[in-house]
Amino acid sequence: MFLRYGAYTFANDSVEVSMQIQTLNNDRGVPYAQIRMANVKGYLDGSNTIELSASAALLASALATPFLDFGLFTDAGLLSHVAILNSGSTTGVTLSGPNFDTGKGAELATLRSFSFTVRAEYPLSPGVFVLQSFSERISMTGTGGPRFVIREALTGLPQKQYTSQRTKCRATQSGTAVGYLSEPIVPTPLWPNDEKLDERSITWTSPKFRGGGFQDYAVNWSYNFEANFPFIGYPNKA
Repeated sequence: MFLRYGAYTFANDSVEVSMQIQTLNNDRGVPYAQIRMANVKGYLDGSNTIELSASAALLASALATPFLDFGLFTDAGLLSHVAILNSGSTTGVTLSGPNFDTGKGAELATLRSFSFTVRAEYPLSPGVFVLQSFSERISMTGTGGPRFVIREALTGLPQKQYTSQRTKCRATQSGTAVGYLSEPIVPTPLWPNDEKLDERSITWTSPKFRGGGFQDYAVNWSYNFEANFPFIGYPNKA
């Protein structure tokens, strides 16, 4: 078998490849993506230091270009299951390395050992909206009951005086959500008839570019309410 990254082909049976798959879950424990990672160890053949140094430079140059296909092929040229392809990846194929061993034994005489890591992330359900995280809270102030003040007298104890028989109630609905590959939907106000529209706040944060596209679309919202009765309600769950 032989390994290929982009147009660079490694010598037959000159590498060892170990594959790892990590599943990513959202804040509810629901899987939404997988990271495929390959750890590669191998060696370059050569008859002298100059030849090995040239081969090592060629390898480093080939691995310096990201977003290419990586795969282990059979001797008949068929792609095996050991593959990390750029197509369909949200990050594109990226590499770390190559790392070269220190000169021990036959290093830089007849061989040059190397290692590198290949990585890419793939959505489990392409084209389907995925909510990575969601959090909302409701803050309520006031019961609608009377308002009083404590007034200090010139002499004697301070006096309790009622200034209003009934008072207004206030509430704030605020939260944040992050969509995996697209913008999340902002929840509507829980009490639309009592919202102070001039105080509504919605803040979008630009997504992060991950090589294969944008991820992590974040939004924050805040609604303020006032009414002449106590508010009753609970935060949205999603």
